[in-house]
Amino acid sequence: MMITCDVSKDKVFRERVANIVDEKSLSAKAKSAEAILDIEHVESNDVACVLYTSGTTGLPKGAMLTHGCLSTNAEALVDEWRFTEHDKLLHMLPFYHVHGMFISLNCSLFSHSTVIWRERFSVEDSIKLLPSTTVLMGVPTFYSYGLVFFRHCVSCGCEVAAKVNACSLHSTCSRLLSSPKFNAELLQQLRLFTCGSAPLSTQLWKEFKSRTGHEILERYGMTEAQVISSNLYDDRRPGTVGKPVGDTKIRISDRGIVEIQSSSLFSGYWKNPKKTAEDFTEDKYFTTGDLGTIDDDGTDFY
Repeated sequence: MMITCDVSKDKVFRERVANIVDEKSLSAKAKSAEAILDIEHVESNDVACVLYTSGTTGLPKGAMLTHGCLSTNAEALVDEWRFTEHDKLLHMLPFYHVHGMFISLNCSLFSHSTVIWRERFSVEDSIKLLPSTTVLMGVPTFYSYGLVFFRHCVSCGCEVAAKVNACSLHSTCSRLLSSPKFNAELLQQLRLFTCGSAPLSTQLWKEFKSRTGHEILERYGMTEAQVISSNLYDDRRPGTVGKPVGDTKIRISDRGIVEIQSSSLFSGYWKNPKKTAEDFTEDKYFTTGDLGTIDDDGTDFY
């Protein structure tokens, strides 16, 4: 199976791949699909998925994620975030990204818990479903006001800001904190909010706690390694992404770049051995390309 953002626009693969879906067609097919009960034997180093990077620092690259690296990360997160079979995860993240495809979904699969899956995030849906939910994994824009987005547009220049029409701005403004219905009373069953994929501002973290009584657990990760570090469950701090997850080792290079070793690391870039070799140091640390610092007690600040 291949999952893409929009099948209608995917000219390269839609005529070559037999089973290609996007979020809309996946939802429709899932309702009538039969359960596959036969489980194939795989080795831990077999590639489970080729997931493309976001391309923020260059052309997107196909990261080969093995069954072993996915299982290792999932087991560590189930333990770190205290998932049990009684949890109900509200899943509103895209399946074409590591956050929704594996980080979020695998926590439920490996803990035998329930997933409430929605095609996309919406405040209205969230307000209806959160009272029966125990976990929500999100990105900063799930939680924040649309003003955060608009200020970013302004910082990019008046021309960019002018292109933000009333429709898109209204959609962006419709976030959880902008709804008066989003409060502590609504969240009595909630035990965990997580945030990743982009930095969470300290101001937003504090405002969220003031409104709801909940402290968002921020973590750090990337396509090639899934979740690398996480705040501790009982010690959630604003402005930090916590400590290494599982057996992950983190160090900072002389240039201030985050370098890691982990059983959760990918096996390489698909059909790109040159780039794979370039991104690993001589002593087998993966160079993330992200800037970071580590304080004296081992908490990572980015």
